[in-house]
Amino acid sequence: PANSSDLLILAVKPQQMQSVIQALSGAAERPAGQVVMSIAAGITLRALGEWFAGEATLVRVMPNTPALVGAGMAGLYAAANVSAEARDFAEYAMSATGETLWLADEAEIDLVTAVSGSGPAYFFLVMETLQQIGEELGLSSAAARLLADHGTLPLRDVIAPAAKLAREGVTISPAQAGLIETVGNVVQYYTDSARLFAPDGKLIPSGG
Repeated sequence: PANSSDLLILAVKPQQMQSVIQALSGAAERPAGQVVMSIAAGITLRALGEWFAGEATLVRVMPNTPALVGAGMAGLYAAANVSAEARDFAEYAMSATGETLWLADEAEIDLVTAVSGSGPAYFFLVMETLQQIGEELGLSSAAARLLADHGTLPLRDVIAPAAKLAREGVTISPAQAGLIETVGNVVQYYTDSARLFAPDGKLIPSGG
């Protein structure tokens, strides 16, 4: 049961978070030292603390889809008053899903949401687009998918050397520059999207 565990993970939609916490608060008393991990974009530690009436050890976490196969990337943030023991416990739990990174500022959680949280979706879209283009050019669906999958999956092994070349000033083509700009715009979009929630978990109206 949630109120008897040493670790409580709240992975719900932001607009549901307050009602979930209220339901938990109305149940049995939680054990002392219970670590509460929140996986919800835009819901700040301040809001969580208010909903828990200041009686919770809180850690915000933003993982990504590859966590399903133990290859994820999770950003974590906790207030300065959270003990090293609680931090280690949260990190230990998330390390089962892949790599972890502690953040120095809570605002960086929004950047994690945009870069690694949404990152896999960018690559899925590229793979789907490559398959579609291959089919339009005359490949069978099976062949186009195989080529798209195996043309992108090994990229992790070449990204670091490629990035090193870019830092060393190797000239990039206009097409590559356009792609970089597009990716930058997409990341900015998802960063802004992660900030669309007010402290009460409700969507901020457009223009607000």
